[in-house]
Amino acid sequence: MNLEQFYQENYRIVFGYLYSLCGDVHLAEDLTSEAFLRAILKIDSYDGRVKASTWLCTIGRNLYLNEAKKRSRYVPLEGVPRMEGDSMEEQYIKQEQAAKIRRLIEELE
Repeated sequence: MNLEQFYQENYRIVFGYLYSLCGDVHLAEDLTSEAFLRAILKIDSYDGRVKASTWLCTIGRNLYLNEAKKRSRYVPLEGVPRMEGDSMEEQYIKQEQAAKIRRLIEELE
């Protein structure tokens, strides 16, 4: 797989996950870019046991936590979705589905 394909296949998931954590489009874009850069630099450490998107989300999550500490708006680890149970990708999809349902309910009211 080439880098462009790797990026295109995973960008939306990683960006969406990071946006759900920080709620800031610009920060999510920065974190996503940094996550991809770090992944490319450390590609030899990727062992394939988890999906590439999950690996990237983990890198992004760690970057987010570091950034939150720097900004003194540290989010306790309990507030950040964990790797246990559903994958980060599955958690993101569930969050998106819940948001769509909320919007539909609001439209009905």
